[in-house]
Amino acid sequence: MLCCVITCFAAATTYAPVSSGGGPMYGGHRDDAGYSLKLTSDVGLIFTGYTKSFGHGGSDMWLLKTAPVSYTMENGATGSSQQEKWNITIGGPNDDAAASVIQSSDGGFAATGYTKSFGSGGSDMYLVKVNAQGTLQWNKTYGGAGDDAANCLIQTYDGGYLLVGYTNSNVNTQTAWVVKTDSSGELQWEKTFAGTAANSVVAKSDGYTFAVEYSDSFGLTTMDSSGNIGMTRTYPAPGAVASTQSVAAVDDGYAIAGWTGQNASGTNDTWLLKVSSSGELRWSRLFSGVGAYNAIRMSNGGYALTGDRAALILTDSAGGTDWCQLYDGNPGNDTEYMEKYPVVMREVIEASPNHFVMVGQQKNSLEGDWQMSWYQVALKSGAQTIPPEVTITSPASTAYTQRDIPLTFYVNERPSAIFYSLNGYLNKTINGNTTLANLPNGQYSVIVYAIDINGNTGASQNLAFTVSSSEAYIAPKVVIESPENGSYISGQGTLHFSVDQQVAWSAYSLDDGPKMLAVPNVDMVLYTSGGNHTLTVYAGQTEESAGSASVTFHTYESYATIFSSIDTNAVLSLLGLSLLFTPIFATIVAAFVIVSVCVIVVAIYLATKTPVKKSDNGR
Repeated sequence: MLCCVITCFAAATTYAPVSSGGGPMYGGHRDDAGYSLKLTSDVGLIFTGYTKSFGHGGSDMWLLKTAPVSYTMENGATGSSQQEKWNITIGGPNDDAAASVIQSSDGGFAATGYTKSFGSGGSDMYLVKVNAQGTLQWNKTYGGAGDDAANCLIQTYDGGYLLVGYTNSNVNTQTAWVVKTDSSGELQWEKTFAGTAANSVVAKSDGYTFAVEYSDSFGLTTMDSSGNIGMTRTYPAPGAVASTQSVAAVDDGYAIAGWTGQNASGTNDTWLLKVSSSGELRWSRLFSGVGAYNAIRMSNGGYALTGDRAALILTDSAGGTDWCQLYDGNPGNDTEYMEKYPVVMREVIEASPNHFVMVGQQKNSLEGDWQMSWYQVALKSGAQTIPPEVTITSPASTAYTQRDIPLTFYVNERPSAIFYSLNGYLNKTINGNTTLANLPNGQYSVIVYAIDINGNTGASQNLAFTVSSSEAYIAPKVVIESPENGSYISGQGTLHFSVDQQVAWSAYSLDDGPKMLAVPNVDMVLYTSGGNHTLTVYAGQTEESAGSASVTFHTYESYATIFSSIDTNAVLSLLGLSLLFTPIFATIVAAFVIVSVCVIVVAIYLATKTPVKKSDNGR
């Protein structure tokens, strides 16, 4: 056996964590998880798993459909993002869950897993069929008095379905089990065979091949289209325990992948095997530190694997590593971080060449609940090019009778920056969910943007809503901190103001001129010519409802301006000296007076450089 040990470190040169950051992608306040996804005919995605946050009982099957939505950025750039189209929960008062989903030939969807709410025993295999709009069409259970469940599902060439999993209803111990149905879910035949479970299946022209789980080995079993067992092979794993998770058909055989053993640090390893069509081992590769739960064959003939810590491992056709990256957001192999923020991916698809999408579950804290999450990675010469997916969950497209509207959203990556724009005004930076406070009555539109660590910007849908409230509206209070009422020597000053609430729009106007956009709590350079001036600052959620404050001040362009404005004879007359001195001496005295005035002016100027009070004319 040729075995190459490769360790996947998150501190790789191209390290770019892709995780949910401020919040999970889908879920509520209890455990939720994603187990399977597929690309759909409308270039959307279908997810399945379970939810304890919504539905009928303990846990329910959960199907969630997304579709691509185009958007245009403020700079004119365009793109598309996946937005939720519908979701449905299916189940009863007890635990029900889905492990696999496909799009059926009629454009609808079929999902399988287990149910403890319906059927004959502890748990039964469960097959549900919905149409393209997510409406339940039918559901079927298969099993006996014990525990039965399905792990994978395919649609067969005759339009029926093949479910693979396990049963212990008719045997003393748990064993692999396959169920074949027609297109309506009616049972045609079923078969048990060696192994504790069948976890994956691929269809070939002459039948089916299964990835079979044993306690300490990987397994491979073939079967014809009538359910007759063909070849059975086992491959002792490098570790003490093992789980065969996936099988992929290749031109001259099969690729098998899963997790094995537990190393000294308590983590699993990934084992990838290539075998011939007769089951002979060609090669194997071991990736230490993460366990794989799914593997696929890529369009270039290589393999993509995912599993623990949102690992994405890409190999060439011979198992050589092309890409090995962790996307759990861990800045290193920090055990405490992994325990607090665990992430597990259950399935990966290649949506298009070099564009991968993974689904699974994660926690945002040690005490928190599991949430369904999905990530996408686009590789181009080692660089990610797909922008984050941003979806607004509040406000809704409706009319509100309150003035404070929650702005909540989720991002499918850990963003480096988040900001929003209300009614097309300047973007406002935020750290996460916030509140659009004190909105006056009117119509609004809001967009949330997120930037990932690679500089890709994603935008949410442009969501429109209305506020129609009988609550009293109080305009924002504006405080101008600079300039102040008074006189200034230079024509270059500083504008600085604050507002008592977050606002979407703020601007200033000089001498009733046009309104120029300004930002609260940020110093701005203000240029003025000599003379008297009035400065007004406005701030509000809209321009029409803004509060304002004003100051008046005088600007001297230079000291010479001050000197030229002084009348020598007037100064002497004021002092009663004009008749006492000759013109020459009067000039000397006037010069002395002027110099004294200059000294006073300079002293006043130095004093005015430190504000002694603030103008507060907010309304």
